Amino acid sequence: MTDTLNDKDMLKWIVFYCDAIENALMAFDDDYDRFDIQEHRTVFDACAFYVGQIGEHVNKLTKEFKAVHTNVPWRQIIGLRNRIFHDYASVKKKSLWTIMRKEVPELNARCRSLRAELEEEAIIYDQGDQHEQ
Repeated sequence: MTDTLNDKDMLKWIVFYCDAIENALMAFDDDYDRFDIQEHRTVFDACAFYVGQIGEHVNKLTKEFKAVHTNVPWRQIIGLRNRIFHDYASVKKKSLWTIMRKEVPELNARCRSLRAELEEEAIIYDQGDQHEQ
């Protein structure tokens, strides 16, 4: 049960950072070519940091959880985290923009769903414990 609690907590943080990215970029057009990165460097860099934090929390999900939920690109997310935190200058900003605009919302929806599944499993597990007593 401890691992499930850990996974639920990590998913909570992943959703938190996904929400932060989506909220920060809400005012901007999807088109990177119309986004003035120099004018909005702080927003972009903050969102890049949030992407890194998502990778950090994905890395803390249990191996078992990631093995069961293979429809999420966990390794690629962790790999992007490593690039952002260890070699940010080499990260292609346009590619990162696309990830933040297109893939983060998808990840957010998926992690919300996974967290709800874990919540449901916890309720069923708790009810099972009550019946045994």
